Amino acid sequence: MNARFVAVLALGAAACNQVFDLVPTKLRPDAPVVDEDADGVADGLDNCPDVANPSQVDDDRDGIGDACDNCPLVANHSQDHIGDADAVGDACDPHPELDGDCLILFDTFTDPATFATHWTVLGAGTIAVTPSSGFVSIVPTGLNLVALVANDDNGTMLAGIFDVEAAGSVSVVTSSGTLAISAISNASTAQTGYGCGLLQTNNLVAQVDSTTSSSSTNTGDFMSSEPVGTDFLFRLRSPNAAAGETTLDCRADYGLAVGLVHFTPPQTPTGGGPGIRLVGGPADLGAIAAYRFQPGTSCPTPIMR
Repeated sequence: MNARFVAVLALGAAACNQVFDLVPTKLRPDAPVVDEDADGVADGLDNCPDVANPSQVDDDRDGIGDACDNCPLVANHSQDHIGDADAVGDACDPHPELDGDCLILFDTFTDPATFATHWTVLGAGTIAVTPSSGFVSIVPTGLNLVALVANDDNGTMLAGIFDVEAAGSVSVVTSSGTLAISAISNASTAQTGYGCGLLQTNNLVAQVDSTTSSSSTNTGDFMSSEPVGTDFLFRLRSPNAAAGETTLDCRADYGLAVGLVHFTPPQTPTGGGPGIRLVGGPADLGAIAAYRFQPGTSCPTPIMR
């Protein structure tokens, strides 16, 4: 570029600054990256900026990471919990107007090496249960019932009345076979406990059941529409005398179909814990959350896996 032309440009810029009182633009150094929880993810990108969660796992895809989500399996971007003050979000709170719900367990199967300690496999026949990173595959044989029941971190089966949410994927039976899969509570064997899920023989229904070692009762209702997709989310609310409840409540989401069932069980299974039960076909369990209603007491630190 001609030196005389450059000089003219410089003089023109200086004149403009004097006439219009312009301030020359100066380059600023890059702003420091803020990472309040020191998990390696900048706050502006972190789906839990105040809670360390380098994996950024978000099972319900609501933009809030599992580590800080007050409903980790039910989408609730607003994080509302205005019905009560127990810190469980309204979208998943088994008792949204009563204080006392505690998250006891939340497992997303991130570490296959610890599966055998954290879960008890119940059932007869050859059972193929394969843990992977982020899910566990369950393949029963024939019409043998298979159940996975959660243990505490010491390997002891959890016991008590739980409200359970289970998410995963299962393909419905396309022939005349039978498929049944449920979130369960109070299960000490593959044949016992409360259940909420899907049943398909000829038609697909949402089903609840109450099973003891000596008898079984159940009821079901048709889903709202034909399913589109294979993802499921089962929400089981067990009868709890402390909450004045006598019914077993079930919501089964499967693809775009929804089923709601309410049932007064004639029996109460004893012992056992939360988990999932399956017969008739393979399924993948991706995550499970178990809540306990215990008003008047402080919540224990939840088991997070």
